[in-house]
Amino acid sequence: MGVTGGESLEHVRRVMAGDRYAVEATGIELLSAGRDEVRCRLLVDDRHRNVRGVVMGGALFTMADYGAAVLANYDGIVADSHIAWVTVSSEIHFLTAANDGELQSQSIFVRRGRRMVVMQTDITDSRQRHVARIITTSTLVEP
Repeated sequence: MGVTGGESLEHVRRVMAGDRYAVEATGIELLSAGRDEVRCRLLVDDRHRNVRGVVMGGALFTMADYGAAVLANYDGIVADSHIAWVTVSSEIHFLTAANDGELQSQSIFVRRGRRMVVMQTDITDSRQRHVARIITTSTLVEP
């Protein structure tokens, strides 16, 4: 079970604020974080839209990449460790177009190994439609 409020979540948010593209440029908000699940939110506005008026795939990918990064690195973040997990591959499946409102993501582990992890991130829109599924593989990088 993850943290949804209080000092632990704020600590994770402070550390992950260093991912300025996701947090500042894109506006992704961390809703909850824990060892087994991370949830994020994105309030869609014009900066997220492509020429056709739908949310750009890059915004969806950034949301998934950010959630997976928090999940993979959660233990290290709360322990103030210098051990880091980095993405080696991601595969995104766009399932339906997202237009407006709020997007939410849920990142979970598919497999958690000692040196490699595989995570799945599902993104839904404000109507609970499944917008995208992203599979991310990360590897352990030690200082």
